[in-house]
Amino acid sequence: NPHWFSDPTLINMVGTGNGFNTGVTAVGTYTYYVTDYAAGCGNSISDTAVLTINPNPLVTANTYSTTILQNTSTVLTAYNASSYVWQPGGQITASITASPTVTTTYTVTGTNQYNCSSTATVLVLVNPLGVIEFGTALQDVSIYPNPAKDAFTIEFNTTLQTPIDIYLVNMLGERVPAPTLKGGNTNSTLQGGGQGGLVKYKFQINTSTFTEGIYNVEIVTELGTVNKRVVLFR
Repeated sequence: NPHWFSDPTLINMVGTGNGFNTGVTAVGTYTYYVTDYAAGCGNSISDTAVLTINPNPLVTANTYSTTILQNTSTVLTAYNASSYVWQPGGQITASITASPTVTTTYTVTGTNQYNCSSTATVLVLVNPLGVIEFGTALQDVSIYPNPAKDAFTIEFNTTLQTPIDIYLVNMLGERVPAPTLKGGNTNSTLQGGGQGGLVKYKFQINTSTFTEGIYNVEIVTELGTVNKRVVLFR
């Protein structure tokens, strides 16, 4: 009939039975004292059991997300662990060269000296066209405020007369149309125009329903995609 105590004086009983769930989760070392109890005889001499909870590594990467052009690469680096495994790819080094052909989320699992592990993710966005090809499609692109809370504004100039789509891409690589604030309109398509002249657009994005984090803003035109980054907080 085991009785468990948290003190050597056997005053503070914290559990009974052969199995004892301590309930503690914080990193540290905990000592428990166990006796065999019999009615009329009391507790036997105690024995000790020591529980050690080791820390998980705080695995981080050199970036939350990054954008590359098609057929190029970027270096991703993880920190704060003893060994690493990257997916996709299975590389076991702290730094890897990522050359995805499509937008990809990379996950690195880091393990420390206690054999405890945690993960970090990096979103690598791939632009299908080069800067030279889409650089003249949009001019003076700006996003403010950044970081943003419930909304942010996108401004740019363009001579395009074809539709322009705006999307937000989260850390999982999921693309969602960007909703507007004015009039409750959820259509993200803007129509250019202006007789071939330069037209300025100001587009307000409602982010009140989005979770906080880093998002990639994709402005998609027929000549290519312009990517900007925005941070949302609550």
